[in-house]
Amino acid sequence: ALLGPKSSPNPKCDLILDLHSTTANTGVLLCVHPKDTFALQLAAHLTSLDPEVRIALWPNVDDVPLLPTVARSGMTVEVGPCAHSTVVSTLLHKTRKLILDALAYVELHNKCCADPGAALKTNIPLSTYARVHTLDYPQRNGDIAAYIHPALQGVRELDVPLKESDAVFEGTDGSSITLREALAMNAPSPHVTEQPLYPMFVNEAAYYEKGIAFMVAHRRVEDVTVWKDPPQ
Repeated sequence: ALLGPKSSPNPKCDLILDLHSTTANTGVLLCVHPKDTFALQLAAHLTSLDPEVRIALWPNVDDVPLLPTVARSGMTVEVGPCAHSTVVSTLLHKTRKLILDALAYVELHNKCCADPGAALKTNIPLSTYARVHTLDYPQRNGDIAAYIHPALQGVRELDVPLKESDAVFEGTDGSSITLREALAMNAPSPHVTEQPLYPMFVNEAAYYEKGIAFMVAHRRVEDVTVWKDPPQ
């Protein structure tokens, strides 16, 4: 194994930043494991530099079948909206800056670990979003019968929670389907609606074949302790 082996206490790779684009309006979205302490520290640092960066959590299970989990730590970097096989220059520049900032923090982390007595720490409140449910497109006789509603298409994801009365689908006959009605079709667990629901990966092209129109997530905020540069 060039990077792993996976689940090894001594993998050959310490950190993987897996770069992706998405057709959904995620902006810059970092996806991490909730138990990956360093990835959460890195994410908190990056959000302190750019408050528009969002953090999504992978499922809290031991084995997540994603490339970054092969290393000791890692994250998936999703940027969008970007059509497949195209380059959006503004997103390209944002991604490049984020990667350089991430590498700078890795260097700071290494220096602080080598000389912890001289290192400084600070707490940063980090907002994370955990997926709690996925919604499929309404169907009729096995065919998609409704699409993402214009009011939901293109919204800044993981920014403003949805209301149950919000229209999320528009039928091929022009009718509107609210979030409440869509959830009733998809039979979520009772805890799903106990907290505000934030949309993510809305109308992602790669998810049509997976039966995913969009996902909804719960938000939580917790302090994360990170290294900080000493005063000059």
